[in-house]
Formats: sequence, structure tokens, C-alpha cells
Amino acid sequence: MFLEPKGRDWGSLVNWDDLAKIYAVFTILWTVLLLVGVVWLILNRDLPFIRIRNLPLAISSTVFLHIYLVKICLAYTTNGHFLCSAEFWIMSIYLPIGIGLYQAYLDQLRSVWEQQQKLVSSRDSYHERGGKGVLHWWRSLSSLRKSYCFVGLGMLVQVSSVPI
Repeated sequence: MFLEPKGRDWGSLVNWDDLAKIYAVFTILWTVLLLVGVVWLILNRDLPFIRIRNLPLAISSTVFLHIYLVKICLAYTTNGHFLCSAEFWIMSIYLPIGIGLYQAYLDQLRSVWEQQQKLVSSRDSYHERGGKGVLHWWRSLSSLRKSYCFVGLGMLVQVSSVPI
């Protein structure tokens, strides 16, 4: 394999040695594989094991994480031509939001599991009647809604803390 002896030297040319070609081929193949999977999920969204999942949430989290992966894989190839501020923005926004959306997706699946457990055990859950205020509102939320609140709050903090 032939590699640039200077590596990422921030020169005027992009790196297009064997390592850069491997990164580019990997990125292209992974993108094609991901698109095939997403198209298959969308076309078969009426299947019961797909219907219980929140496809828009799953796909959006995957897209955010994939954008981050593409930038990371092609960082060597672009040889410093990508602005550092843009790299920082992608790192500070796309990765945490992608992880946050994925966590929300997993919480949604956990919520489905909890609902199925309630059907199997045939136990009725006790809900407090009456009451006012934020504390009563918080207690009345399902565990899924509570986790969505925490994930949304975390993403809001992350976006607001990134310098422009």
C-alpha cells in the first residue's frame, strides 16, 4: 500500500492515496448498505415486528450518526480543506443529537415492552386522581414521556452550548 509520507499535511491537494481510497470505498459501501436497509424498512413497514417500532425516530437517529461517520471517515481524504469550525460543529451537534435520538428510540422500544408486559400480567397500573402542579404532571407521565423529556432537554443544552 502506498501512503502519503506526510499523512494529513493540510496541503493544497486532497489525499488520494491507498488509505484515502479505502476510506472512500468503505464510506460508499456503508452508505449504500444503509440506504438499502432503510428502503427495505420503509417498504415493509406493515410487518408486525417493524410496525411496533418508531421508524421516523430510528431513521433520523441513523442519518445523524451516518453524517458524523462520513465526515470522520473522509477527514483524512479532505486533507484539512474542511473548516475546523465545521468539523467542530458536526462533532458537537450531529453526534450528540444522533445518540440522543437513538436513546429515545430505545426508550420507545422499552415502552412497547412494558406495555406488552402489562398485557401478559393483566395487572392494572394505579394512577393518582386529581392533583395539580408540575409534580403531579410529572408523576402522571409514562416512563417513555419522561425519558423523551430528558433526551430533549439534553439535546437543547447541547445545541445551545455550541459556540457559533
